[in-house]
Amino acid sequence: MSKPKRKSFNPGASPLLWGAVLTAGFYALLLGGVTQTLLGPETHQFLMRYAGGHPVEYCEVAMFFVAMAALILKRGHIMAQLGRLRESLLGPIPAGGQTADDCPQLLARLEALPGRHQSDYLVGRLHDGLVHVQQKGTADTLDSELKYLSEQDGERSYGSYALVNVIIWAIPILGFLGTVIGITMAIANLDPASLESSLSQVVGALGVAFDTTALALSLSIVLMFTKFAVDKQETRLLERVDVRASEELTGRFQDS
Repeated sequence: MSKPKRKSFNPGASPLLWGAVLTAGFYALLLGGVTQTLLGPETHQFLMRYAGGHPVEYCEVAMFFVAMAALILKRGHIMAQLGRLRESLLGPIPAGGQTADDCPQLLARLEALPGRHQSDYLVGRLHDGLVHVQQKGTADTLDSELKYLSEQDGERSYGSYALVNVIIWAIPILGFLGTVIGITMAIANLDPASLESSLSQVVGALGVAFDTTALALSLSIVLMFTKFAVDKQETRLLERVDVRASEELTGRFQDS
């Protein structure tokens, strides 16, 4: 039996794709002046200053939307899995229990599930547990195997936030880069011989320095709290998967 794929590539579920779409849509509304009509002139000017004033700000906003898309897609998958946990995947436990010889039929039931189910934690957990029983020929060590699989899923959950973690780290770095660029521009525009005429350019460059940092820190805070909320939901999902996997497998097989 082939092992179900824990993650199946789907371009429609790519955070990079949806992040690019969100970024393009946001700037189409902003630069096209639609936000001025929808949100008012003051809000439009605020957004233009902090999101459309410098290329560094464009990069920060794009990375923010990529991370946000990843979190939204992940939350959607988590909620879908939570809704499917009520379903019995292996059927009722027959009187007298089953043997390791019944594992191929049980595995076939899992592989017959729709493709969107194959990346679920519960499906993967049950599949790996059944493969363990089939290979060992007994379910005597199934409880310890389920605990090991639970730890593996916890590590897999932590690793799935790698892209979001990198972006949360990178956005403030971009903000500091904007600060350096702004200060460099301010120093380059400063002309002691004609201080009054160069003052506006210096102030504008300093505005870039502070605005990029302010935007970066604000976006990072939003991402950190959003990630915390999604991670909490995934932890709840994994706890319920532990319970459901135990209900489906524990006591199903005869003692050797």
